[in-house]
Amino acid sequence: MTSASTPTYRVVLVNEDVHIPVHARHPSTAPYILHTIDNLYPALAKRPSCTYTPYRRIWKCPHPGCSYLEDLLMLSPSAGEAVCRLAATALESNLLANELASEFLRLVDGKYRVRREFVKCAVDIIGLRHYETHLHDVGLRCFIRGQRPDGHISFTWEHSQLETLLLSRTVDGLHARRHEEAMRRAIQLSLSVQARRWAHEVRFWELDKLVAERRLARERQHKFVNELALEEAFASSGRHASALPPLRSGQSLAIMTAGRRLHDEIYGTLAAREDVLRTVTDRLTLAEAEIQSWEHGDGMVRTQNRGDHTDLYAHDQ
Repeated sequence: MTSASTPTYRVVLVNEDVHIPVHARHPSTAPYILHTIDNLYPALAKRPSCTYTPYRRIWKCPHPGCSYLEDLLMLSPSAGEAVCRLAATALESNLLANELASEFLRLVDGKYRVRREFVKCAVDIIGLRHYETHLHDVGLRCFIRGQRPDGHISFTWEHSQLETLLLSRTVDGLHARRHEEAMRRAIQLSLSVQARRWAHEVRFWELDKLVAERRLARERQHKFVNELALEEAFASSGRHASALPPLRSGQSLAIMTAGRRLHDEIYGTLAAREDVLRTVTDRLTLAEAEIQSWEHGDGMVRTQNRGDHTDLYAHDQ
């Protein structure tokens, strides 16, 4: 009996990318690649778990003439390690050191055993790694990117020599360039929507905050003026202002003192609110610049179709 090799270095298969637009987070395999697989290897066109019969112990490759199979209660070391590399127990668990080999597997008598509740995920990982041995003949490789919101493994098939294909003037090269351009535009359009939504929300809330700050400042200044002790300075027994006698020195001093206090109040509160006002103004400026960029500037240019010429994918040597 061959025991599973340890330790096995691995990473955690989790979703920590919800901030990324859906087009980039869970990209689908390009239609022209799916067409190739369906024509040359029709049995491999669907995910491996679609060919697995529930509660069966054995998973067998559906490709005609292929004898590859895996016992899900006693996985081969290579299959078990392939799963462990993608589905570790925890972020801090970098080595295989206990019975729980991964989220999807257990170690039983030195053998990897698939946990029943994760059998479809394990079958997908094992099957996709095996499918690569078939599809390698047509230059394809599989990228497992994580788990979709429904729990299924998220994966895509890509050309192993994609850079070379993008520069080729073949039909496949044309299809590859058009697909890459469509995906690039989808990402940029999604970013455009998110950026402009953020900018309009910022403009709405920050403008409201700015108006509220100005209203509060006026109310405080009005209240301060009303509370100034100027009754004696303007005591006129009901006479019109033009008929008031010249002010005495005490009255002039009271007015000057009140003016200084009003000056200190206005500019003192302004200094105290300066950081808040600067932050609000900066965010409004940034939001306006973001809107202008996506509607009339560089952002808008990035959402346009650039065509499918090979020069777009040529890199300086």
